Order: sequence, then structure tokens, then C-alpha cells
Amino acid sequence: MDKTFSLRRQEIVDKESGVEELNGRWPALFTMDEINAEFTRITTVPLTPRFLASLDKHHGKLIDIVRNKGGVVRETTRDLLLDQVVQKDEAETELERCAMAVFVIREEEDPLQPPHDIGIIIEGVEVMNQLPSFAHACAMLFGFIYALNLSYPSQLKYTFDALQKLFMGIEPKQMTRRVCSLSVKLQVLNDSDMYTPVLR
Repeated sequence: MDKTFSLRRQEIVDKESGVEELNGRWPALFTMDEINAEFTRITTVPLTPRFLASLDKHHGKLIDIVRNKGGVVRETTRDLLLDQVVQKDEAETELERCAMAVFVIREEEDPLQPPHDIGIIIEGVEVMNQLPSFAHACAMLFGFIYALNLSYPSQLKYTFDALQKLFMGIEPKQMTRRVCSLSVKLQVLNDSDMYTPVLR
């Protein structure tokens, strides 16, 4: 894959082939190892280690920020903060219509049981499944966006922009106003944690 990188990039960027065609032409690219490697070839940033480390650092504070929001933000994110139980046969038709999605399939009513499957849909094609966690799936989706030269979905452009600038540290000086505001809030929470007294 290293040796064919320039050929593959030319094909992906110039021809703008669909995901299904690229999966047929470059099947090795559609694995966790190769998405990690391709992302590093494109950005020089290690995908999964950086993403998971940033998630560990920020996830609690991000949840606090979202929970403290009111109005539309609170309503639209409320269900995202809850674990949803999904049956595969109910979800397949809906997933086929998705431009881009991470799915978690649970076959048990007990949310403490591990998911049956975690995967990624792009352009209605299941490009990856049996991922180890939802966090890994999010990292892989971010990697696919770079590897396949895709645009951020319009309804999630600020989310992906925040992942790019804050989580991955890619072009952090070119933040939108919203991402800059989030960055400031995270910094304030980080600073307040540094000065919280430890009770013994």
C-alpha cells in the first residue's frame, strides 16, 4: 500500500470514484490497519492513538458542556448521550440510505451486554464492521473521510471540524468561531481542574 499511495491518491482525488468502486479496487484500504496507515501518510498524524488519547482527555468535559446547553442543542443531543438498543433487521434499510454513519447493533435488551456489531456506513455501503468500540468506529470514520477524500456531512460539519482541530490537532490555527468557542470552554474547564483542591 505504501508503494501504490501516489497512484491511489491520484485516482481518489481526480476521478472522485464512489465508495463501492474504491472498495472493489482497493479492498486492503478498508481495514483498520490500512486506514490508520493511510491517514498517517496523508497527515503525518497517528489516527487511532491521537483520537483515543484526546477522547480520554476531553470526553467528560464535552459531556458536561453539552448537558449544560439549552434549547435545540440539548434536545438534539439528548438521545446521543443515551445508549440505544437496535435490532439489525430494523436498521438495515435505514442504514442503506445513510451518506455517513456509525452503527451499533445490540441484540440484547441489556445495555451492559457487548454490542453484536459496530461498523461504518458510507454512501449506503457497509465499509467496516466488527470494530472494537464506538470510539474506534468514530476514529475510523474520521480516517475514511481523509483516505477517501470525502467532505464533512453538512449537518455534522462543526462536529468534524472540532474533531479535526481540537482532537487531532490538524490545522488548529484555522478554527471557526464555534470551534474556537468550544476550545476556550474546554481550556477553562481544564484550568479549573488544575486548581481544584484534593480532599484527603
